[in-house]
Amino acid sequence: MSSQSSVPLVSRRRAVRTICMAVLMLAFNYGSLVRTVADAAGAMAVFLVVGYLTLTAMDLLFDRFLWRD
Repeated sequence: MSSQSSVPLVSRRRAVRTICMAVLMLAFNYGSLVRTVADAAGAMAVFLVVGYLTLTAMDLLFDRFLWRD
């Protein structure tokens, strides 16, 4: 049996990184993708959810395959 992963599913550092990336994506897409406050709110929600899930999956994969003991 394989050992349990030591990667936490909830991470403050990952949340801060996700928020920073979402703000940058919102800033760079302002005017093309984002034009109204509703567009900004929707885009921010999508960026946060997809970004956090992506970073969590990448942390799990890196822990599993790249940094094995």
